[in-house]
Formats: sequence, structure tokens, C-alpha cells
Amino acid sequence: STPSGRTSARPVARGYSQRVLRRGVIIGAAVAAIIATAPASAAERPVIPPAGHTQVMVGQDVATLRAYSEAMGGGYQPAGVMDYLFLEAEPDALRRRLDKLRAEWDAHYPQADVQFGMTLGRSPFWSTIFGDYGAPGTLEVVSGAYDDRIDVIAEWLNAQPQRTFQLRIGYEFDLPGGQWGPPALYRQAYRYVVDHLRRRGVSNALYVWHSAGAQFKTTDYSGLVSTLGTLDRTPGHEADPLLEAMANTLRTAGQVLGNGGDLAPIRDFFPGRDYVDLFGISYWDDAFGGGRSSERARAIYRQRTQEILDEAKQLGLPLMLAETTPVYIGFDAGEESVTWLQRWFELIERNDIRVASLIVPDWPSLSGGVWGQAYWNGFWPDARVANFAGPRELWRSKLAEDRYGGRTVCVTPRRAVTIRLPRVANTRIRFVRVRTAGRSVLIRRGDRRSIRVPLGRTSAPRVTVWVRVALTDRRTGRRSNRLLRRSVSTCSKSVRLLG
Repeated sequence: STPSGRTSARPVARGYSQRVLRRGVIIGAAVAAIIATAPASAAERPVIPPAGHTQVMVGQDVATLRAYSEAMGGGYQPAGVMDYLFLEAEPDALRRRLDKLRAEWDAHYPQADVQFGMTLGRSPFWSTIFGDYGAPGTLEVVSGAYDDRIDVIAEWLNAQPQRTFQLRIGYEFDLPGGQWGPPALYRQAYRYVVDHLRRRGVSNALYVWHSAGAQFKTTDYSGLVSTLGTLDRTPGHEADPLLEAMANTLRTAGQVLGNGGDLAPIRDFFPGRDYVDLFGISYWDDAFGGGRSSERARAIYRQRTQEILDEAKQLGLPLMLAETTPVYIGFDAGEESVTWLQRWFELIERNDIRVASLIVPDWPSLSGGVWGQAYWNGFWPDARVANFAGPRELWRSKLAEDRYGGRTVCVTPRRAVTIRLPRVANTRIRFVRVRTAGRSVLIRRGDRRSIRVPLGRTSAPRVTVWVRVALTDRRTGRRSNRLLRRSVSTCSKSVRLLG
């Protein structure tokens, strides 16, 4: 109390301020925690190529990428590289593999984005082919059995904020009719992975919903019709009219039934717009089976591909060619190979595909020759686009176009440049003043023939260096200045990014 009997307001105000401050700290900490665990906002998310532009990825393993870069020649780099993530791998093995890939890409493709085909554990389809059948891994995903693996992936992605990663989660979800289980289970597992990564703060990933596309879906009319097309070995492909009639009949029946001739339409597997950044499709321009189809049979495959892309457009999704390769013919078949590649680019430009992925190995030589086994009937060919003159010429010319982002980027910045100083008879240099990029440096250390000028950090491709050399005549003592102007590159090593 004050001498007058009134209570002082100062201690009360001070106590009130302290309580407000404590509450502010608590609220601020809570907000920070919420922000740290919330999904990345639209402003923080990596950018999808805009309309009229296509990013080109190549892959899909380390050896293939090295061979591709060598064949393309020095100074070229892919804009994006492809590989795979196996969620069923043990956490330590997964971490070692990821670290090995990072070291490889940091050394050879520092500017490239990365695309991963990501499993959802075991796929009954592929495990059966390779003799290890089991239940779909999606059951384990949603039970939390793979949380430690997802944590490893999140930590690895977060350590590389400079890169954008495209994750094809549960890729080719509808092969054959649902390789990761029924639609509801797939949707649940896909969302589970995305939610987990977001809770771990991953903000540099794009999530891709990837369909197996025509024929490999097997549940639509193209599954039967396209497969029969590969078995037609008659002279002149006499089965073509029958195949076309079958396709039209099944398509019409599907329209009457409301499923478009597809017993498992892609919309049944749709995880929701909040979980999908891009819709991907596999595209081979032919069906798997008894061998290369006729042109009319392949036209049925292309029509079904377009129908699936149109379904994705109706869902409001940007499009991606997620896995493509020139099946049966490869890139060593002369004019046929060039035609395949021309149609690939036409498909991109007709549908405004935002990301296009081309798998470019010599398939029969991969994985101990498994892709060259007789049961594939030559489906997986030599797809080295950069090794054969016709396809390589078309590939380079198209990727240099504005749509595909052909551009030169600096991979090794120049930190300093050497400037040679003028030689003037009977003079000595009193000092040198250098100005570049808004910085001025005074150098006083006696006579010299050249100076090393630091360039600092700049995004400009070239900078101008101004050098004022202060001279003194050794005989008369007269002072003079020489002004030099040099335009210098800020990059010591650049590469051409294709796509």
C-alpha cells in the first residue's frame, strides 16, 4: 500500500505483463509445433512444370544413367533421374542404398530432380513372377509395420531441400487390376504414406498417382483385345478387323453399363485431390504378349491410353508419362525407332504432359539378363536412345526446344578471376583498386604482373570487373592511372540440362 492507502498499480501491471508474456511464449511454442507438423503450404511445395512445359526424366538405375550421360557427350545432364524405393527393405539396407544414390547424384547430377517408383511393400503380381508370392504389402503399410522405413525416407528427403522429389507411391496401382490389393486398401495405404511424410516435415516431394495404363490394367477392353493383337501372326494381320470390332463392342457395352468398358476404372483407386500432385501413366505403344502388334492393333492401345488420360483430366490432374520405353523395337530399329519417338513427343504435346519419363537401358543386359528371358518374347529391347544416330538426333533436337527446358546451368561457380595488369615502361604500381559486383577492393602490395579478384556469390552469368592501376614514373615521379574493364564469366564449368 502507498502512504495514502491506495494500492500501487505498478506491481500489478508488472505481474500482468509477465503473465501475458508467459502465455505468449506458450502460444508461440504451440503454433510453432503445429507449423512444424502441418503439411507444407502451397507456397512451400515444389513447383510442377507449368502448362506448355515438360520436364524430361531418364533412368532407371545408376549404370544406365552413367552410360546415357557418356553417350550424350560431355556438357550434357538430364534434368531428372529415375530410380526405385522398396518399402519392404530393411531400414538399414534402405538407408545405405539411399545414401549411395545421393552420393552418386550429388557427384554427377547435382542439378537434377529425382523421381522414385515407390513400392507399398510386397506386390503379389511381381513377387509371383519372381517366385516369392505373398499377400499385398498394403496390409502391413496401414498397420504401421513400415513406419520405420518411411521415417528413413523422410529424413533422407529432408536432408536435401535443394532437390525436388517425385514419388510414384504404389506405382502402377491397377496392374493387373490392382497389384497392391483392392481399391479401398490401396487408397488407404497411399494416404497413409503421404500423411506420414507430411508429419515428418517433408516439403520437397510431389506425390504421383500412377496407373499401369492400357492393356496392363487387364480389367478393361484393351487387356483382351491388345493381348490378342500381339498373338496375330497371320500374313497381313488378318485379325485386325476382328480386333477393332471387339474393341468397339466392348467399349459400347461399357458405356451402356457406365464403366466405359473398364471393370476397375482409375477413379476407384483415386486417393483424393489433396493427396495427388500428378497423374502418371505407363506407356509402351504396344501390348505385352506374343510379339509386336500390327499398326491397327497398336492404334487400339493408343486409343485406350488417351481415354485414361482424359479420365485424369476430368479429375483436374496434371499429367505425367511415368514409365515409357520402346517395347519390342528398341532404339536400334532405324526408322521404326524414330517413328516411336516422334509419337512419344506428339503424345506429350497433344495432352500437355508436364513430366515425361523415358527408361533408357539395354534391357536384356540388366539384372543378370532377367529382362531378356524367352518368356518376355522380346518385349524389353535395347532402349539406349543416345546410342543410335536417328533417335539421338531427334532426341537432342526436341529437348533443346523451349517446351522441354533445354538450358545451360552452372555446376561449378568461379569464385575468383585472374586479371593481368598492364606493363608500362619505367613505372611502378603504387596500388590497384578493383570494383566488381558492388564491392571495392584496395590492393597495395607492390609491383605485380597480375592480381586475383574475388567474385563473391552472384546469380549473374557474367560480371564486369573494373581495375584502376595507380602508377608512378620512376624517373620523374609523375603519377598516372590506367583503367581496365573486363567482362568475365562467373562459371568455371557448365552443363546443358536436357528436359
